[in-house]
Amino acid sequence: MFYEQRMTVPDSPAALRTAYEADLRSVIDQYGPDEIANRTEIDAETASALLEGESPELTLEAVAQIQALEDGEPDADELVMIACEHLLLGMSTAVLDVDAIETEL
Repeated sequence: MFYEQRMTVPDSPAALRTAYEADLRSVIDQYGPDEIANRTEIDAETASALLEGESPELTLEAVAQIQALEDGEPDADELVMIACEHLLLGMSTAVLDVDAIETEL
């Protein structure tokens, strides 16, 4: 899921978001929007919208709360910490070509 360190990614940010949303839909489908609302800070309307294929804006914390409901997953706070650590690690080890970035800007 979103907190796992990836060695490969889909071809576009939209494809990556689609993959993440499919994982979230699986959890919401298992519990139902009302139970998601009862067990997380996400309201039932947002959970329903995601379940129906919409792409609502969600915070990292909200996504972690949904994902933490899955069996065998760490709690939401730990998921957020892991995701942030992987992001920082990736940013600290990335090789950046300043000239290439300047050209793109």
